[in-house]
Amino acid sequence: MKAKIILLAVCSLALMFVAAYQMLVKPAESQLIDTVEDGVSRATALYKYINAAETLGRIRDAEEIAGRKELLDVFDPAAYASDPKETAQRVQVELNVINKFTDNSDVLFVTNVEGRVIARNLDNTMNGTNFKENLLINNAISGRSDEDIFEILGKRMKVVSVPVRKNGQIIGTYNSANIVDSEMAKSDFSNITEETNEEKGASALAFAFVETGKVLGSTLPPDLHEALKKFIEANPELVGKALTEEERKHAFTATLAGERFYANIAVHEHLGQEKQVCYVFLSSISKALLPLQTSRNNFIWFTLILIILGIIIALVIEEQAQAPISRFTEGMIEVIHGNRSFRFSNEAEGVEGQLNQNANMMIATLLGERIPDEKQVGEKLGQMKVGE
Repeated sequence: MKAKIILLAVCSLALMFVAAYQMLVKPAESQLIDTVEDGVSRATALYKYINAAETLGRIRDAEEIAGRKELLDVFDPAAYASDPKETAQRVQVELNVINKFTDNSDVLFVTNVEGRVIARNLDNTMNGTNFKENLLINNAISGRSDEDIFEILGKRMKVVSVPVRKNGQIIGTYNSANIVDSEMAKSDFSNITEETNEEKGASALAFAFVETGKVLGSTLPPDLHEALKKFIEANPELVGKALTEEERKHAFTATLAGERFYANIAVHEHLGQEKQVCYVFLSSISKALLPLQTSRNNFIWFTLILIILGIIIALVIEEQAQAPISRFTEGMIEVIHGNRSFRFSNEAEGVEGQLNQNANMMIATLLGERIPDEKQVGEKLGQMKVGE
């Protein structure tokens, strides 16, 4: 009997726990995951427009620099034709000044109308490099300013190229390039922080630049950055999936250093057909669910306490319900063993009292005694107790 009562109590509370978990915890968990996914998707879409606006700003700044009198004075096609080395040195000096005070990009360089580099800031490593086949610089030579990502000096760079005009004629291009790395990732990401992370209830986001099998830079801390590098190296197909999907983005989940992330990878804007660089927004599902996991653990402990209390209460109730039956059974055993003087107590109440009264009447009938009424039995029992 006790085992059945305990089993019933445990099963009832277990069913209550499962029902509460399905109705309360599961929907809350699903809602938190949806919030993470929505935040990542929104940031992915938002970056495209913010980057376009930033690109326009960079182009305007570069066009202003390309029209500086100081640059035009040293960048003279006729002087370059007669003394290319001297002209290149003078242009380089001016680029160093621009780099120090106006445009702090990683690389500044100037090309002539054939797309050949005349000079770059700091050193001569790019002198003579021909960008004739480069779409971005060809556009600038044709009079169209724009931005693109391509490889310079073995590194992926985001390059702004604008025409340099002198006396109404295009004489070359001014180019401002920045390495696509963690520094750029942090700079670009800061532009959308106020629109995403600072929203009430929004999960923290991270940002990264990647290409096939390689992470170029990210805003992640070192341990997660290294984990992302290993993940991208192990999953080089992610860039291809982003390229083939209609919206040029692909959603995926990744476990980095034991932490589960939801992420979107999207193709960065490029001018040419060679679309190598993608950007990734990611947010930790594990951290988003952490408060819920704490509440869930508290709920589990609360349920365990309820189960223990339920078992104790069930045992107490069972004991109280079983005691009258046990006393009655003991009395019947006395009668069966021939104790003719034994009588059940009529002081008991409820069902036990009725059973005792009926049993006393049955014993009296069997022994041929006069059946006493309830009052007489009570008085007799009272006298017996006094005599004792």
